[in-house]
Amino acid sequence: MNIKDFEGSVLYNILIGNFTPKITDENGETPVIACLDSEPLGMLFERIEKCGGYATIYSLTDTGAVRVVGVLPKRSALTQDSASLVKEPPSPEASIGVFLDFVALQGSVETSNKLPMAKVTSYGSTELLVA
Repeated sequence: MNIKDFEGSVLYNILIGNFTPKITDENGETPVIACLDSEPLGMLFERIEKCGGYATIYSLTDTGAVRVVGVLPKRSALTQDSASLVKEPPSPEASIGVFLDFVALQGSVETSNKLPMAKVTSYGSTELLVA
């Protein structure tokens, strides 16, 4: 599935209530990002930055699974129990999938690579219903 088809499927799943965005920003909005695990991590960080540091991310794996990840600025996080990548940030050329594998293993991760002290939290995976 290409990124445009995946984005449409994510929006469809939100519309029918199959997906519920996990993150709400300071204005009460729920920014959503659809991406592919194979895309470069730098692209994801740019998309998160455009959302103001808040987003629910749906990432499509090579096997067709959909990962769900939440990102919010560190100042908005309630807990401090996260692995830290602040001093050694991931490479923007790394794949989104490799980064999300690390986040899933840790539960949550703090990073400042192109983000203002963000906290990234894994919410597991979900099934995609195709329209």
